[in-house]
Amino acid sequence: MKVSLDELRPLAESYGSTAYVVSGAGDGAPRVTHVSPRFVGDVIEVVVGGNASRAALENPQVSLLWPASGSHRMSLIVDGAAEVEGEPGPDTLMRVTPAGAVRHRAAPAL
Repeated sequence: MKVSLDELRPLAESYGSTAYVVSGAGDGAPRVTHVSPRFVGDVIEVVVGGNASRAALENPQVSLLWPASGSHRMSLIVDGAAEVEGEPGPDTLMRVTPAGAVRHRAAPAL
């Protein structure tokens, strides 16, 4: 279910204060980082570690995931382009410019 970028901020904030950043390094290894996103205008800021920031420098295409929980039966997934501020380290600021967003239902249990 597509989410317009105009609706993204209030919807994401309704999911709570934490999410996950999913990045992919040049070697294809995925990185998943638990973060506390903050909206600054149309950009989402998060603090990530060295591995995730290095992965985003190699491949700036990232996703943010707010999992389904509580009153939300669908997860929120945001795809975007990441910019890393400064050198990768344990507390590196990453700015994500959203390109698209969807709400996705969980697959049925086996």
